[in-house]
Amino acid sequence: MIYYYLSKIHRFLEKSQKLNKKTIAIGNFSFGGTGKTPFVIFLSNYLKHYYKIVILSRGYKRKDKNIQIIRDNNINVEIVGDEPYLIHLKTGLKVIVYKNRLLASNLAIELYNPDILIYDDALQYWKINFDYKILLLDYRYLKGWKVFPFGLFREPISEIKRIDFVIVNFKFEEPFEIFEFMGKPASFITYKVVNRPDFKDVVGFCGVADSKSFYNLLKKFYNVIYFKSFSDHHYYNEKELKLLKSFKLPIITTLKDYVKIQNKEGIYYLDIEVEMKDFNRFIDFLGFPLCFKI
Repeated sequence: MIYYYLSKIHRFLEKSQKLNKKTIAIGNFSFGGTGKTPFVIFLSNYLKHYYKIVILSRGYKRKDKNIQIIRDNNINVEIVGDEPYLIHLKTGLKVIVYKNRLLASNLAIELYNPDILIYDDALQYWKINFDYKILLLDYRYLKGWKVFPFGLFREPISEIKRIDFVIVNFKFEEPFEIFEFMGKPASFITYKVVNRPDFKDVVGFCGVADSKSFYNLLKKFYNVIYFKSFSDHHYYNEKELKLLKSFKLPIITTLKDYVKIQNKEGIYYLDIEVEMKDFNRFIDFLGFPLCFKI
């Protein structure tokens, strides 16, 4: 509960600003992966056909604290962070990486004059009064909602009142219909596999928040001889990969991990993309006319 009350104090002390561009904040209430980044990619890839989009990210655990702009793939992933790099790779959009997202937003507006700013993992960022706040939840954690340090959540369930739209992530499980959650409009997402190397026996590894889900996904397609979990946002060296390569088998990881590996020989990635139920209703909720600019 200490984290939550400190966050409330921080929220009270910060002066929240409204920007002169449409802003969409995507995030979660829990520690760990709920599919924020895949959903940012999914939504950005749709809206970019109608609007000029710039994406903003903190770049968690990157090895440089200066502001960075990702314009192309020819940039060091360790400097900008794995998730911002992945977002650019999958969308082709400019991504501005900086902890102070208000400053980064003003820079984006000055340089690129976008129609919409999309923020990855920003629901606990209080300096901006976002037009839309979208919350992602992992359905597996909904029954035992407890605030840290007693559970996985940063905020109590009552804080959903400040959210505009709830999206429940069912990963690769069988979903049930969701149209409202705690009085808020809601829907769900699942995933589809879009890149699957053709092997039988494999070794697997990943450094994501929910490594168990990736392991379970691998087992659906392969005979997994050995699997190694690393911490989320981990950056790899050859020494760490030596054991995996010693099996003399194809090594499968996530695309998020794959982009951080220097020597990719014998290493492949399995990629996933979001599928959203009732997407048209969600777009109608956002209220963006798709035939003309905002």
